[in-house]
Amino acid sequence: MAAIERQRAEEEAAKLAAEEKEREQQAIRTREEEARRRAQALLEEAEAARIEALKEAHTRELERRENQEAERRRIAEAERLIAEREAAEADNARAEEEHRRRREISAEEEGHQYRAGADRGSCAVIGIIFAISLLIGLFAAGVFGSSEPPLSANQTGNETADTRPFCDNVISAAENTAQPPARADDSRNVITVTADESIMWNNAEVDLNTLREYLEVAAGYSPQPTLILETYAHRAREETVRTLISQTLRCQLRF
Repeated sequence: MAAIERQRAEEEAAKLAAEEKEREQQAIRTREEEARRRAQALLEEAEAARIEALKEAHTRELERRENQEAERRRIAEAERLIAEREAAEADNARAEEEHRRRREISAEEEGHQYRAGADRGSCAVIGIIFAISLLIGLFAAGVFGSSEPPLSANQTGNETADTRPFCDNVISAAENTAQPPARADDSRNVITVTADESIMWNNAEVDLNTLREYLEVAAGYSPQPTLILETYAHRAREETVRTLISQTLRCQLRF
């Protein structure tokens, strides 16, 4: 009996030892599993942190590129505005230079016309003096006893009547207001001599040469377009334009 009891005790002890050992192994496995879970969690946290860091770096890079692009566009816009302003200033300078050159040409042409008028006036004075001397000589010789009628007040003996037709297509500003276009296809062009003696063709400034070219073109049309002359300048400048119109169109002005 004692042997049986001892055997049972040993078996019981062995069983308890096995159970203890199993508990210890289970505890070890539990600790190892917990350690693996913690390690996995740490790895996942590290990976999430790395991905978040990459996202932040990518976002910062995009912002940097967007800022660079915006700065590039601002610089390009500023350069464009500067170029446009410089081009506008250059255009204004060219326009001013062209306007000054046209005024110089107009002044030079007026000077030539004035000198030509002065020369004609000198010739007229010389002709008058010669006529007076001739009349005195004829009176002295008794030539005025002839039966020929005297010259009229409007005749000088040397003049020939202007036989050119009247410029039917050239009217004054007052006539334009009083007389509407007679034809549906009558395109009316306005020639203006301003107070500062500039010449305008339909509100666009022209010089005398350009005006002559426009008049030559108008003279080539059939029927000729109506030309409206309105003047605000001194008489000399107006007469210059009137003479140019009359000579180019080969007709007399009615007004």
